[in-house]
Amino acid sequence: MPILTLHGCSPEPLGNYLKALGVFRLVAEQADPAARAWWEAGVLRLTTRFDETALQSFFLGQNPSDLGFAPSPIFAPWGGRPGFYELGSNGGAKERLERLVSSESDRKQLGPAISVLRKLRDLLSTHQTWNGKAKKAEFPWRSADKGKKDKNLLMATCRNTMPGAFIDWMDACLALEDDASFGILFGTGGNEGSADITNNFWLFIEHCIGFPKAHEDSGQWLASSLFSKARLSGLKETSGQLFPSSAKGENIGQGFTGATATNPWDVVLAMEGSMLFAGAMTKRLSQHGRGKAAFPFMLDHVGTGQPSESGRDEPQQDARKSKCKGEIFIPLWDKPITVSELKSLLAEGRLQTPAGNPAAYSVQAFEAIACLGVSTGIRAFRRVGFFERRGNVNIAATLEVVPVPRRKSGLLPLIDELKPFRVSAFRNLREGPAIPVRLLSAKQRLEGSIAQALRDACHESETKSSDLQMILRSAAALLRECSVTKSARSSIAPCNPLSTRWVSSEGITCLDKSPECGLARAIASLLPWGESKKSTESSVGPLLTNLVPVVRMGKWWAWAELSRSRVWSEGASLLTNLSTVLRRRLVDSQSGNGEVLPLVSFHPASFSDLWRLWNGELDEYRLAELIRAMALVDFGTEREQSKLDLWQSTNDTTPTLAQSGVWFDANNTARLGLREDTSLSVHEKQEREAAFALPRAYALLKLCFLGGRLPALPSEKGTAIRTGHEPFPNPPLRLLNLLLGGRSAEAMQTAARMLRGRGYSPIVPDSVLTSGEWSLSTEDSQRMAGLLLIPVRRPGVLAALCIKPQHN
Repeated sequence: MPILTLHGCSPEPLGNYLKALGVFRLVAEQADPAARAWWEAGVLRLTTRFDETALQSFFLGQNPSDLGFAPSPIFAPWGGRPGFYELGSNGGAKERLERLVSSESDRKQLGPAISVLRKLRDLLSTHQTWNGKAKKAEFPWRSADKGKKDKNLLMATCRNTMPGAFIDWMDACLALEDDASFGILFGTGGNEGSADITNNFWLFIEHCIGFPKAHEDSGQWLASSLFSKARLSGLKETSGQLFPSSAKGENIGQGFTGATATNPWDVVLAMEGSMLFAGAMTKRLSQHGRGKAAFPFMLDHVGTGQPSESGRDEPQQDARKSKCKGEIFIPLWDKPITVSELKSLLAEGRLQTPAGNPAAYSVQAFEAIACLGVSTGIRAFRRVGFFERRGNVNIAATLEVVPVPRRKSGLLPLIDELKPFRVSAFRNLREGPAIPVRLLSAKQRLEGSIAQALRDACHESETKSSDLQMILRSAAALLRECSVTKSARSSIAPCNPLSTRWVSSEGITCLDKSPECGLARAIASLLPWGESKKSTESSVGPLLTNLVPVVRMGKWWAWAELSRSRVWSEGASLLTNLSTVLRRRLVDSQSGNGEVLPLVSFHPASFSDLWRLWNGELDEYRLAELIRAMALVDFGTEREQSKLDLWQSTNDTTPTLAQSGVWFDANNTARLGLREDTSLSVHEKQEREAAFALPRAYALLKLCFLGGRLPALPSEKGTAIRTGHEPFPNPPLRLLNLLLGGRSAEAMQTAARMLRGRGYSPIVPDSVLTSGEWSLSTEDSQRMAGLLLIPVRRPGVLAALCIKPQHN
């Protein structure tokens, strides 16, 4: 069989794609059931018994062996302009329908459409309205004055009485349940604004095949439409939203010129192809709750971060004001298929998320494609949005091409954890008078970050830690905006606790090697502490409770309107916020039971990262964003004391540093002496150097702010191992208040007394702690208070630096 390359049938614009489906459907259904089609090199390829000349003869009705192309019965009797009503506003449409009926003897292929037209006229002339009002009770449907109930009743009656070919057209443009719901290919049931699509269809049919005579340029138009051959003329009538280049406006199409003349064959064939998007609509309507989403591959529009998109186009509270009517993901396949297989694909029309639910909007479609939840054989999807531009003119604009990956992405389980939060935001945060712009921007940022990560997955690029970080940061930003908006708190629940897979050291993770990432995880992983005397909840919650007003309710978060734990300020510096959080946690711990300070973390920070933070070498804004982001992760609850002791004994020993080997240069910077420990790795040596480089006062103060037991006392004979019986630090709230007040000398003496009371004597007397390398300025004292919140990986090194070693 010949293989035809239809250069005029490309995937872009949408009208050309639908035209390609129309050519394939009409050839397979009316002339060659063995025909097959597929996409290759950006055009449709068709295997059929026709060659180029025979194919054109079929559509023009010039082949004496068959009747030729028979148009589908595309009518909209529920509208006022298609020419069915005596008081209608379009006299030309009435006259055209009369010519159509009278041409039956000359154009046999018009017989099916004419038969439906007559049945519709009979129905409209005999049936009466049933709206229950005395004034209108006997008013016939054939008048132009019809109520909404009458229109819905007429649609239902047509579905119950008209032949199958007309039902196919109805299925493609509307779905009926309690009320009529419309797809986005045909406006509201066959019209685009004030223009009636069905009226234009028969206008172009009259020019293409004629009743009684076709236009003299019809053959040239057909060759141009199918094979992209040159044409010299066209029609002035618009071809609608499917072909933006025909809209009357500069730069509204794909080029930089004004409107182009309409090729009537383009519109006719595109309308015929659109009827394939008809299957399984009413069956799936209840799953989505909206008729638009029940049509194959048609979804609501949500911005995904593309430069061509705007948040103003997203669904609004008043759907009539929405600038984007929706999106359609059109499939492209690269294997030859029959028209019945194509119908099955489009009738199923399923883009299914990893959770097994139909995709409802743009980003969920990305999820479905990334998890291969689509029919096999599809190579890619072309994403097309229907946007309102220049008043009520709608155009179908291609946004991007989304390839179908060969394997399922490991990113999907992580994104699925955000589903309840995202779905709630999608349903409740829509532009309108009650929703602040900052909330809409935060929602768009979240969806855009998820879309970008999924885009990389669909292109089979390696998932970047920065993509996951941006998703978490965006989710945290949206949670923060919801927390300060009363209307949002009433309709949107906080984000669910996320799994530790987000911050795992294996597989896909948001962690990178930056110091900001390590410090953020150390701070965000602070565990809840203690048993409250007033409730079953912990007296000190996870770090998230200090960032937003939430409370843990079993496995979920809930808003806590009266919470005092939320102390993070957007206008304060990072270390100021950290010191405020530290003070709040110490205050809250006074209402609970337990010896351990509320500073336990199993992901502590390194001395190198702490030194860079203290030295001002880090991006503090990024660090603050990452802290809020990773606080969404559920790091668990405080472990049993025996398990905490075991973890500390395994991960922390107190080394012998030989105090004479530690010296300070002219800048009061601690340096490692000449005595080398050859058993240490390069990383451990770097860590010790960083610990020495930190202010001398930090080592003494941090020992008073440890989650868990104090480290083992240093020994002159070698490394000291924890026994699990070391004491806990005293509650250091008074010490913290001294630091926040800039009274560093008193703070140092207080810290020395607290440690001495636990059997940990500093290496210098109290008089020395108030001067020299131990002293802190007022500003450094306050900054140091923030540094003390951060869990540290090897507190035993700090003990070796400032505590007297034992002789035995």
